[in-house]
Amino acid sequence: MDRLDRRREPPETLEELFDRARIRLNGEAMVPGRQLGGPRTKIWCPECDGGREREKNFFVMIDRDGFGATWHCFRANNCGHSGGGRLKGAPERPQHAPKVYRKPTPEPRPERPDSLISYYVKFGIDAETLADLGIYRTIRHMPVLDAQGKQLPDESRRRPVIAYPYVDGGELINVKYKAIYAGDRKRFQQEKGTRRSLFNIDSFENFGPDDFGIFVEGEDDVAALWQCGWRQVTTLPDGSPTKLTENFDRFTDDDQRYMCLYGEPRLDNLKVIILAGDMDAAGLRHHEEIALRVGKGRCRVVRWPDGCKDAKETLRKRGVEAVNHAINTALYYPLEGVHVVTEEELANYRAGIMDARIITGHGTIDERISLSDAGQLIVTTGVSGRGKTTFWNGMALLYVEKNDRLMLENRLLRPFHTVICSAEMKPLMMGARLISQHANLPFHDTLITRGIPPEDLAAHTLWLNQHFTFIRWPDRSTQPPISWAYNRFKEILLRTGAKLAILDPWQEFDDEMPDRERNHSRWIGKVIQRFVGLAEELRCNIVIVAHPTKLPRDKEGKFVIPDGEEIADSRMFKSRCDIGVTIHRPSDQASDMLLRVWKMRDARFARYGDTTLRYDMNTHRIYPRPVEVEPHGVPILRHWQDDN
Repeated sequence: MDRLDRRREPPETLEELFDRARIRLNGEAMVPGRQLGGPRTKIWCPECDGGREREKNFFVMIDRDGFGATWHCFRANNCGHSGGGRLKGAPERPQHAPKVYRKPTPEPRPERPDSLISYYVKFGIDAETLADLGIYRTIRHMPVLDAQGKQLPDESRRRPVIAYPYVDGGELINVKYKAIYAGDRKRFQQEKGTRRSLFNIDSFENFGPDDFGIFVEGEDDVAALWQCGWRQVTTLPDGSPTKLTENFDRFTDDDQRYMCLYGEPRLDNLKVIILAGDMDAAGLRHHEEIALRVGKGRCRVVRWPDGCKDAKETLRKRGVEAVNHAINTALYYPLEGVHVVTEEELANYRAGIMDARIITGHGTIDERISLSDAGQLIVTTGVSGRGKTTFWNGMALLYVEKNDRLMLENRLLRPFHTVICSAEMKPLMMGARLISQHANLPFHDTLITRGIPPEDLAAHTLWLNQHFTFIRWPDRSTQPPISWAYNRFKEILLRTGAKLAILDPWQEFDDEMPDRERNHSRWIGKVIQRFVGLAEELRCNIVIVAHPTKLPRDKEGKFVIPDGEEIADSRMFKSRCDIGVTIHRPSDQASDMLLRVWKMRDARFARYGDTTLRYDMNTHRIYPRPVEVEPHGVPILRHWQDDN
C-alpha cells in the first residue's frame, strides 16, 4: 500500500490526498467516478516515475462519491505501486454492486420452415448446420423502412426474422435477430439488458492450448465454416467500428463491443487465432480491433479469393475446397516493423534499383565513399579547422557537377540539391566559397589572380540557388535548438527533394535534453535516431559534423587523428550512423587531406581505410590523387555512371 502516514489526520480535500501521495495530476479534472492516467495523460507514478522507458501506466480512480481515490502502477516490469485514501469525515467507500443481466426465455419449439432452409441452401448451408447452431425463424417487431431503405422513426411492424441464440456454458444469455427487407437490406436487433458474449463459444470447450480458433464477422459466416467442417468458429454480436481506436491501451479500453474478449479462458488458451472476417474496409478495421485485444503475435489473417468478400460468399461461389484452402493458408497478421524479404526486393537490391549509388565520377573518392539514393546517416569528425566543412562543401560540388553533366546528356531530369545548416559560417560566406569552387577562381581579387568577374555574378547566383539551400538560426544571441534544425531540414527536403543535407557542427546546437533525462549520451542517441528516420523517410543523405573531445598530441606535437570513439558528448554517434568518416589535414596550411572511413554498414557505399585528397586553398576545391590504384585482389565496385 501507499506509504501515507496513518497517524496524521485524514486529508480534507482530494488535492491534499494526492499531494501527500506525491501524485501530480497536471490539470486533470477530478470528476467523481472518473479514471485518470494512462498513455493519453501526463500522470507519472510517484514511485518509479515511469522507469527508464518513461511508461505512462499509472492510473488513478476517483471514488464515485468524490470523497476518495485509489491508484495503481501497471508498469511492464511490475512496479506495482498502489494505494488510496478517503477524505476526513467521509463514509465508507461505496461498493460497486454487480450488474444483473436479463436472460431471455429459450424458444420451446424453434421453427425451421422451408423458406428458412431454402434461404441458406443457396449459400451451401444445409438444415443440419442450422440445427447444430440453433438458428431458427421467429416473428418480432422490427423497424419499418421507406423506399430508400431509411428507417422510419417510431414505427415498427411484426415480421419474420432469423434468430441466432447466444449460448454460454449451456445457458441462453442473448438472442440476435436479423430481418431481411426488399433489396437485400438488413436490420439487426438483440435482446435488451443481456450480457454480451461470443456466438458458438461453447464449441471451444474441447480445444486446448495447441489448437486454434476462428473469428468471422457475422453468424452466417459461422454457419458457412461449420458447413465446411470447422467447429471452433465464433463471432462478436456487434458489427465493426466506424473508425479505429486511437492510442489503444487495454487498461483503459472501454469499447463495449469488444468487452467479451477479455477474461475468456477458452480464447486465452488458444495458440493461434485466425481472423477470417470480411475483406472490405470495415472488416479490416474489425480485424485490427480484435488483434489489438487478443494479441497480434498469435493472429493469422485469411485472404478470401478474388471476388469473394467473406466465408459465406466464398462457399457459394467457390465451394468447400476454396473455403478450406483459405483457412489453411492464413498468413501471419502483419506486425509493424516485421518485414518479410521477397524475391523481387532481392532482385532490385542486386541490380541497385532500390538504392543506387550516387557518385562524383572520381574513382579514388567513389571507391572510398559514395551516397545512397535511399538515404543514410553519415557522421564526420576531425580536428577543428582541419577541413570537415570544406570537404563536404567540396563533395557537394562534385555531386552537382556530375549530376549537371548527366542532365546535359538527358540521363537525369533533376538537379542535385544540397541543404546546409551551419552554426559557424554565414550563408553569404558559404555561397561565395561554393561559387569560387565551381568557377575554379578566387572569389575576390588577389595580387596574383583576378577573382570572379562582377558581370558573371548573376549567372553564378542562379546556379547557387538552384543547387543549394542555406539554413541559419535567426537569433544569434542564443544557441539554435536541434529540433528547429530537424524541422527545417524536413521542410526543405520535402520542398526540394535534396539528396544531401549537412548539419555543421553538432556541438553548436542545443540538444534540448529535458531535466528528467538522466543520461546525456542516451538522450543524444534518441535525437540522432530521429535524423536516421528522417534520412530513410525522405531518402536523403544526412551528414552530421561533430567535433571530437580534447585530443592528445603525439611526440611530435601533432594531434592524434580521431575516429568515432573520440566524438564529444556521446558514443551514440558511432553506433547510430551508417557511415563514419574522419577528415584530417596535418596543419591549417597543408594541401594534403586525409579521408578515413572507420564505420560502414553497406560495402557498396563505403570501404574501410584511408584515401588522400588534394586541397586547393585558393579555390577551396578538393581533388583526387592523379593516380588511382586498386587494392590488390579487391575489385572496385562500380556504378553505370562511373565511366561518364
